[in-house]
Amino acid sequence: MEEKTKINITFETLYNLLLKEKKSGELQEIDSSFFEDLLGYLKEKQKSLTQFKTDDLIFSVERQKKLKEITNIKNLVKDILEKRAQKITDLAFLSVRTGQKGTDLRLMLSEEKVLYNALEEFYSSYKRAVLDKLFVFEKPDISILESKKEEPTKTECKKGLLLVRFKLPVPQFVDNSGEMIGPFREDDIASLPCDIAEILIEKQRAEQIQEE
Repeated sequence: MEEKTKINITFETLYNLLLKEKKSGELQEIDSSFFEDLLGYLKEKQKSLTQFKTDDLIFSVERQKKLKEITNIKNLVKDILEKRAQKITDLAFLSVRTGQKGTDLRLMLSEEKVLYNALEEFYSSYKRAVLDKLFVFEKPDISILESKKEEPTKTECKKGLLLVRFKLPVPQFVDNSGEMIGPFREDDIASLPCDIAEILIEKQRAEQIQEE
């Protein structure tokens, strides 16, 4: 595996990242702060437009150049994310087709892990609805795909706590009382105050575990 790429966002680094994604069949590892850094870079580019007066011909020409630059940057980002999304789609499909859950999610950004998990779940449902039915000489059951995923029955918090399993890593944070909580790794299990647990579940960082 190649060394993690620390992105100091520029047009050149984005272009080079796109080339790496295109040349390699494997997902390229990039810094976890990629989206945050990219957003700051885009905001700076957008902010630079304010120095140009639209009623001045020279400034107007320069402003058009800046607008073109921002458009080119957005197109680069779009190509990068679409290329990565295609690889993630292929990985999710391969996982379901082979029945092997060996995909290394560490190469994905947090947002991409959510995409991968959703795709894997959908492909798995499709396999059950179509392929598995055909192989036992039954008609495909599309209702399996159309039916909404049943929400787990919520249990009352025992002593104000909820048992959850972490779906993604969560760094250490401070709760409302000033207590330090975490950090947590993927698949860690912990009993957390209800309000905190519900926020993590809503943000798809964790899932509730039903206590017997």
